[in-house]
Amino acid sequence: MSKKLTKDELEKYRGLNVRYGKIRQEIADTSLRLHQLNSMYPAVAGELNNLNNELVEKYGEGRINTETGEVIPNLELEPDANS
Repeated sequence: MSKKLTKDELEKYRGLNVRYGKIRQEIADTSLRLHQLNSMYPAVAGELNNLNNELVEKYGEGRINTETGEVIPNLELEPDANS
């Protein structure tokens, strides 16, 4: 003769199975998204590097204020007075 779970045990078991499945699915989705982002990263980094090189060639070395577009030149170190 087979044994049977109580109603509370069955509800708890079903609930945990659903949560377990959702977590597994989220892990899979997150893993896929991470793979996609890792695949995209080198291309975007390369584009940014190319644009930086173009901008340095056009405007010189400096820092770009991303809100105003102003290029703030790198200041060269002043010669030491004792040199």
